[in-house]
Amino acid sequence: MEKFLLEILFEFFDRKTALKFTKRNLIPVQGKLHNTSNQNARDIQKPVLFNMIYEQIDLVITSAESDLPFDKFLELLLKLGQFSINTGEFTSAIYIYEKILSKTKGKKEFDNFTAFSYKSLADVFSRQAVWEISFGYIRRALEIYEKQNNYEGIADCENLIGTIYGDLGNLVKAQLHFEKAYSLITDKEVNKHLVSKIKMNLGIVNNIRGDIEKSLDFYKSALSDYKALNDVKRIAEMYHNLGMLYSKQGKFNNAHKEFDRSIKLSKKVGNLQTLGFSYIGKANIYAIQKEYYLGENFAEKALEVCHELNDMLSIADTYKIKGIIQRELGNFELSEQYLSTSLRLNKELKNQLNKAETEKELGFLFKETGNNTDSKKYFRKAKRYFTLIGDKEESARIKAILFSY
Repeated sequence: MEKFLLEILFEFFDRKTALKFTKRNLIPVQGKLHNTSNQNARDIQKPVLFNMIYEQIDLVITSAESDLPFDKFLELLLKLGQFSINTGEFTSAIYIYEKILSKTKGKKEFDNFTAFSYKSLADVFSRQAVWEISFGYIRRALEIYEKQNNYEGIADCENLIGTIYGDLGNLVKAQLHFEKAYSLITDKEVNKHLVSKIKMNLGIVNNIRGDIEKSLDFYKSALSDYKALNDVKRIAEMYHNLGMLYSKQGKFNNAHKEFDRSIKLSKKVGNLQTLGFSYIGKANIYAIQKEYYLGENFAEKALEVCHELNDMLSIADTYKIKGIIQRELGNFELSEQYLSTSLRLNKELKNQLNKAETEKELGFLFKETGNNTDSKKYFRKAKRYFTLIGDKEESARIKAILFSY
């Protein structure tokens, strides 16, 4: 991670100054390996993090503000903001983007910096499931881009809106916004990273809704784009998404390979959010494969990363997996505690997809314990959601379970 910060600082400062800042402002945190003889479990380790404290970042900003031209100073802030997002330093990111907004207030010639900062703040708050604040910032960014007739900026905002609806489990709206974003930039000369990001999101939503063939087409196209762009962070995300697709198909060996690729690259570039996602993906597969020790270990590593990022959606998802593992081990009371906590969090975060998936698992738990009344209640709730989003396969599977009573 030090390498990536140095690359940013070298763009704006001489080598001596850049090295001085990084030496002073980075705090290495060494991870520890689990003490186990199992090779898969030994591969689970805390990533090496370089935590940037926003007070220390302010030292860099202070020097840059006096030494750099105003436009270059703003460019540095944008890159430091994105760096902070990628490393999970959301407090730093908020601080930096609010700094940009204070500097560009009332300066129309810097509207692009203002709009980008609003969109980035929307991104930060969406990652922490603070939906109302996130939507508020997106609306401000959209207002500027629409006045400029900036279709690339509008598409970027539409893509983020789609991502939020996806996180809320409203896949119909998510797909509509992704498709709108894609239509705005198709056959236009725009940022290739944005086009690829929208393709990736269309792949995700089609995978969840059960259109595997369309999902795979979008994934392959996006992965090819990212490899051409040498965008390692996004390549890691694509490997994770392919892992999710293969997992849904029951191709678990293929899924493990993709998750392992994602984990390796995510550690390399410090992409903590994708790292946490892939830990969750592996934990889920190990639970399905009845490798409960490995499943529990990967779930714990996922929780460690997700708590670092304050990623409550992923924390809820991890509790669901821990609930499944405990159910399969026969620890029904503990399983209910984990699943009920996951359900509570998903209700609070208004994530309908994860809520339905957890309700389905509660259905299995109460079926196992002979509580058919509660079992059928939760299965019916889950079925209603999967029918609503058009996932015929999952809906039919739950319908068959209900008919078995």
